[in-house]
Amino acid sequence: MSRKNMWIVTPLKEDLFTGFYFSKKTKCFEFFPEIDLIQLKKQRVYLVLDSQVFLADLLNIPGKVSEFIKVQAENRVKESGVFLTTPKVVYKVVETLETTSKVFVFGIEEKDINNYLEKLKNIQAKIELITHKVLCIFCCFQRILFSEKMGFPVLLVIFDKTRIWYIVASKQALLYVRFTVIDEFLGISSQTILENVLMVKDYVYRFFQEDLKGLAFLGKGIEQINLEEILRESNLPLINFDSKLPVEVMEYPEFFGATVLDPVFNFLPFSEKLFLTQINWVERLMPVFWGLTGINLLLGLFLYKHNLELQKHIDSEVLSVKKIINELSYRIPETSLPKIKTYLELEKEKRTTLRLDEFLLWLSQIWDSDFILKNVTIGNNKIIIEVEIKGDLMIAQKKAEDLISHFEKQFEIEKSSFNFSGKENKGILKLEAVIKR
Repeated sequence: MSRKNMWIVTPLKEDLFTGFYFSKKTKCFEFFPEIDLIQLKKQRVYLVLDSQVFLADLLNIPGKVSEFIKVQAENRVKESGVFLTTPKVVYKVVETLETTSKVFVFGIEEKDINNYLEKLKNIQAKIELITHKVLCIFCCFQRILFSEKMGFPVLLVIFDKTRIWYIVASKQALLYVRFTVIDEFLGISSQTILENVLMVKDYVYRFFQEDLKGLAFLGKGIEQINLEEILRESNLPLINFDSKLPVEVMEYPEFFGATVLDPVFNFLPFSEKLFLTQINWVERLMPVFWGLTGINLLLGLFLYKHNLELQKHIDSEVLSVKKIINELSYRIPETSLPKIKTYLELEKEKRTTLRLDEFLLWLSQIWDSDFILKNVTIGNNKIIIEVEIKGDLMIAQKKAEDLISHFEKQFEIEKSSFNFSGKENKGILKLEAVIKR
């Protein structure tokens, strides 16, 4: 987490939030039950959503190539039937096996992200992170509450004002997530919690062939339940966390989890991350700029009469640094950009006999480290694929020909084109092909 002052907030209702203000270091913080949107103006902000519509799942995905895993992870979430609109997906490879990868995926409605992103941008807030409450709680458990003495998996029961969350965590990933709404008239019911604990315990055993190793309670409201009865009837040991931790960590694990969130769980759009990198580069170079400006002034006072040429040289250096800073405000140095940019459009129809996962598994076996998958579309047994190939003209052209040869063994190629950019030292191969019958 940044050492600079920041707000970590979650929405309560329209233009109203709750959360913590962290000053300099996480050891210095203050909880605010209500935070008006305008209070976040020009502030650093971590946004923790608690959208009720989400998908958390642990998948076995064919292949090991990161680009192909991303395609299939996003496709599985889109086809889950959970979302009415386009979901935004984050994922993490938990384990890589010989021919498959075990991948944890988490998806929420993209409109939820865009709604609050627009509000915060309108007040010039510097949004550094957007994530979901469940992911924050898991990271809080994994990186703050975790103890080597614990067995896995464990069941975390978290209370908030309106809901009770049931999260099953292994050492590396979430296995199961659900929540129940607290009855506003009856309040928190120990019997209801016990029933849910037993249900989750049974689910984990049937689907993962694992026994829960412990039960932990977080949030505010624990004092209202019959803890002894729940532990006795569920036959699960209670997990006690380090008593030296601030009580706020136990009561609000989602906010403290945001401070140690795994970067792969950040839903912030790529364009916003790009902008943040620009700002950070400019901020890092500003001391250099002002330092040179100061040197320029001092030397100007002492040496102007004695060495006019030296003065001109210093002015030139300052102008050069200023030019670099201005350029950095519009673009990021190439070394700070991700090496691979994947822009994928997926179209899949029920009558398609060629499955995306099967095609990508086949493709991974002939993939080259100099290839970047730019686009792939599959439908009606037809494949349209665009691949960027790095290297000089001879290398890129040879690799393009080799890739076409591999395709010709499995597909009938209808169209192909290869365009090379000497300036960028890369080629773009486009193929349209149908499966051989």
